[in-house]
Amino acid sequence: MISIKSLHKYYNKNKQNEIHVINDITLDLPEQGMVALFGRSGCGKTTLLNAIGGLDKTQSGSILIDGNDARKNPDVIRNKYIGYIFQNYNLNNQQTCFENVANALRLCGMTDKALIEERVMAALANVGMDKYKSRTPDTLSGGQQQRIAIARAIVKNPKIILADEPTGNLDEANTLQVMDLLKKIAENHLVILVTHEANLVDFYCDKVIELSDGKIISTRDNYGANGFAARSKNDIYLGELNKSETTAGGVNVEYYGQSTNVPVRLRIVNHGGKIYLSVDSESVQILDSGSEVKLREGVYTEVERAEENKANIDMSKLPPVQGSRFGRLFNFAGSFKSGYNANFKKNKKGTKALRACMFLFSLVLVFMSASLGTAFKTIDDVKMQYNQNMFYVYTDSAETSEKLNAALGQHGIDNIQLYSGVPYGNGTFTVSPGRFESFATDAASFKAYASALDIKFAGTSPKVLAGRIDNLTDSEVVITNVLADRLIEASTVGYVKEYSDLLGLSAHISAYSINQSGVRIVGVIQSEESAVYRSSLKSASDIMKHMGLNLQVNKHSTLALNSGEVCLILPNDGNTVGYPKKDETVKISGKDFKVKDVLRYYDSYDQYLIHAGSPLVYTETVEGTSEKNT
Repeated sequence: MISIKSLHKYYNKNKQNEIHVINDITLDLPEQGMVALFGRSGCGKTTLLNAIGGLDKTQSGSILIDGNDARKNPDVIRNKYIGYIFQNYNLNNQQTCFENVANALRLCGMTDKALIEERVMAALANVGMDKYKSRTPDTLSGGQQQRIAIARAIVKNPKIILADEPTGNLDEANTLQVMDLLKKIAENHLVILVTHEANLVDFYCDKVIELSDGKIISTRDNYGANGFAARSKNDIYLGELNKSETTAGGVNVEYYGQSTNVPVRLRIVNHGGKIYLSVDSESVQILDSGSEVKLREGVYTEVERAEENKANIDMSKLPPVQGSRFGRLFNFAGSFKSGYNANFKKNKKGTKALRACMFLFSLVLVFMSASLGTAFKTIDDVKMQYNQNMFYVYTDSAETSEKLNAALGQHGIDNIQLYSGVPYGNGTFTVSPGRFESFATDAASFKAYASALDIKFAGTSPKVLAGRIDNLTDSEVVITNVLADRLIEASTVGYVKEYSDLLGLSAHISAYSINQSGVRIVGVIQSEESAVYRSSLKSASDIMKHMGLNLQVNKHSTLALNSGEVCLILPNDGNTVGYPKKDETVKISGKDFKVKDVLRYYDSYDQYLIHAGSPLVYTETVEGTSEKNT
């Protein structure tokens, strides 16, 4: 019925206080009989029971119940195959005993009221509680509540009954009643009993599995466990043993039982009217009036217990529940009714006004939560706009700037960019998948927040999830999977569903004074931040422009620039203070560049001639004459 293979469960795994509560347990259990999970508190027996019942998850191993994997659909398996009995009953005191038992059928998807009533009454009758059907559990004794719990467990006639310390809160008389019921049920079902009471194990359980520190340390069959009898294990009936007798020196010695393998030397000494007894064997126990073991004359006679205490379970009116549809116990109406009954139906003096105030307060709280929901959503959206790995520091001195540059590669800092103004913060990355006749311009565009970074800050060997990351041109970008996921979620077109669907799409970057259109997505890499990566030269070029400079590369200039060289073009106001000179080294986005040449913007050719030191020579013809002025 149940097959467990290499089962493991941990609490606080990989931590200092890790507990291996189920340690490589392999076990096969039969279709019927009472099996005890026995051991001291904390040995893992309840956790193993809950793992079988699907109440506790395990890290590895398998649990098969009637061939079904119990770890995949624990709720379905539990409703179909298992009835649960708990130490603390777990009954709903807001419902009647009838409703508590009927709930087990409703969880199985049963809706026929007549059939539910027939089965519930049959289950209650089996445990002798049918006359209490209209009572609530809190009006019953502990033994009566546990019998209601047993009725709830058997009403769907499951193949397996899991009983977790079912007699832990009961006195001796109720313990016997409950155990007799479970023993009778075990004749045709598998009952797994968790207990630490050795007497119950000896008298009732057919198989005993002893655990210690999450491991099975012994498994034994317990033949002849037919329930509790009046005979005590501490009673020895002399009439049931072989007897031999001898007399010596006026002392009569009676010997009962089989002969010993090793002779026992017994000395009886009468000294001064006092009798002394000496025995040279450690296995001999001396009995006196205070000993637990008692010698009884004659033989034991079976004493029948009262008829009303004997279990008599009739499952003929409780055929197994069939079907694969499973229902639920709680809905809004039922929950509201239960809450109302719990707070208002039992009006105790001095609490009615308090309950009314709490009810009104809850209404106000719900209203406020609904009203502030939009604000909370806005806060969450704002949080997504900022990259958690990027920080902004204000500096007004060159000394501070040098210290920041010196921090590169230290304390987790991998990039420093200095701006003459205030940076805008993270920007947006807008994707335009195309134009459609049925849409207005840009109607299909969608965007997400991201940081625009140099491709070198993607790491030495990032994991490529789609496309490529090498040899980026000025118009090509690589995005992270975080940004890609946000774009897919925000997508307004149905065909953008995977990372590969984003490749080749046109986009626009707006961040840090960057306003670049027409870029194309060529790759997606794995990362923890929302970022778009561009070529190193394109990133450096935009930074220079933001600082009022202009970085030219070979294809934009007549100069023959090599890798790592830049041409600096100064503004036309004639100011050269603070700008680099030819052949000096400048640091752009953390990378060193050599200034190949320094040029200047000119608004006109005249300005160029003046700056070059050449005279302005031109010829003007006076209108209507042949005179020329130079």
